[in-house]
Amino acid sequence: MIEFVGRLTGNAFKYYKKTMIKTFQILLLIAFGIGMPIMFFVFNLIGSVDLEYILFMASLCVLTAIFSPYLILIFAKGDVTQRIYINDGLVNAVSCEGRTRSAQICAIKKVKDFGDYYAMTLPGICAIVSVYFICEKNLLTKGTIEQFEELFDGKIVRMQSN
Repeated sequence: MIEFVGRLTGNAFKYYKKTMIKTFQILLLIAFGIGMPIMFFVFNLIGSVDLEYILFMASLCVLTAIFSPYLILIFAKGDVTQRIYINDGLVNAVSCEGRTRSAQICAIKKVKDFGDYYAMTLPGICAIVSVYFICEKNLLTKGTIEQFEELFDGKIVRMQSN
């Protein structure tokens, strides 16, 4: 069993925030991309779509894109991973609020090594959950770095930390 316990700090926490913001903004773009045509269609069926409506929706999109990072930082504080443990081919990430997210080791596409932390990446739509699988090396309480790297042999990509 390999276990990382504690709150993310330094570069690992910065990476978490940056990834969380980017993920949220992508989800917002998808939601607006799907929602705007539907709303336009519904309002067109009900009555007429005015220029005021289009300006309102465009300004709402812009304001949301500008202020979404601040909203994320407010709402995601308790969702930061506090414990990651790897046992029986399963990687489990437990947040400060007690939420558990799991992924099989074979499902992890790659593990980015930034020097002082690892960031695991899941494929496809599951990549949204990847933000929770960040392991800060100095939080390792059970197992060794060598055991961790042996588990993910062939998936580890050395990165340069920003």
